[in-house]
Amino acid sequence: MNLPPLILLAAGKSTRMGTPKGLVDFKDEKLLTYNIRHFFSYGGSNIIIVLGHHIEAYFKSFPILERAFNTWGPFEGGQIKTIINPAPDRGQFSSLIEGLKELNEACFILPIDVPTPEENVWHLLAERLSDNISAIKPTFNDEGGHPVLLSSSFINKLKDLSLDHKDARLDTQLNKLSKEQLLRVSCNDSQILQNINTKDDLPQN
Repeated sequence: MNLPPLILLAAGKSTRMGTPKGLVDFKDEKLLTYNIRHFFSYGGSNIIIVLGHHIEAYFKSFPILERAFNTWGPFEGGQIKTIINPAPDRGQFSSLIEGLKELNEACFILPIDVPTPEENVWHLLAERLSDNISAIKPTFNDEGGHPVLLSSSFINKLKDLSLDHKDARLDTQLNKLSKEQLLRVSCNDSQILQNINTKDDLPQN
């Protein structure tokens, strides 16, 4: 089963980490590569990577990101496109909207600091997508995690929301959905809850 495209959000300052999160070493490779490579190996084919802060560091470590700026380019068995958030200080929602502008279809959302979960998680979500569902979120022990799968209709609603609106946050918009509109899918992978915010969160070799 082919997976919907993925928007990978990597525009943050990474203040607590002290270095761009996508460039930290995670299981013998950079976290950015880890997320991209696993998604493509699971059946994904397209990833939009949204950068903001630390653009030069990302381009230096991964020249393909610069070559794929505003255009699709091959990487790790799939196609990537790099998008720049011109105002990343406006928060993660602004980066999300920049990525969503590139799509007119359902897509996954994953912050760079969440290591790509197991393959079955992605397919569990994709299999449940239907016309009457706005978004699908995986859960582990009843706690919601990532990736989140957004429908095309819900994406259009998000695009219409002003960045200056007090509710311009994805989690807030998801919480506004009814139980019928927001499907929560239980899975057995605790990695959906993981966040790599500091060096202490990285696996110890």
